[in-house]
Amino acid sequence: MFYYNDFFFEKDLCSYLISWFEESWDKLPIEYKKIHRKTECIMMNKLIANPDNIPNIFKKIYSDINYHGRKFNDKSYVNHIDFVKWPTGEKQNTHKDLPIYSSTSIIYLNDNFTGGETRVGDMNIKPKTGKIVSFTGQEYDHEVYEITKGTRYTLAVWYGTDDTSNINSQSESYKSAIQDQMINF
Repeated sequence: MFYYNDFFFEKDLCSYLISWFEESWDKLPIEYKKIHRKTECIMMNKLIANPDNIPNIFKKIYSDINYHGRKFNDKSYVNHIDFVKWPTGEKQNTHKDLPIYSSTSIIYLNDNFTGGETRVGDMNIKPKTGKIVSFTGQEYDHEVYEITKGTRYTLAVWYGTDDTSNINSQSESYKSAIQDQMINF
């Protein structure tokens, strides 16, 4: 499965989200954040699970993304969203997603940077503000090319169809799969 929509989010919403990220990063508790090399991530599921910490718009965004995932599998639901800030020099090597995830979406929040294209299979996807790309990440090799100038902001979404893929469940199969993925990073 491969799908894209150039106009999933309005540009104003994308700008708001980037501003929110920058204003919130230093204020958020450590359990909502992770850093991989120089890439900063806010784990949106943990924020949404504690709605006092976030603006109401995030609940609608979560609902819209969840609805989007059900277009491809009516049993699918969002189980993990990372709000990711990719600085110059960062990239994601070629990989496939864990089989516990039924599909994956990337939502581009900006396009005012150089590099940072996403490759899915033999397709190169040029980032565009508000664009969503969805695919079966365990089926397709995919990667993010190096950001050579500027900063790339995305929402990375993973969908599942049962509780073993839910980040909030912390099931043994989820923990094992995540541990295996981190070893292969």
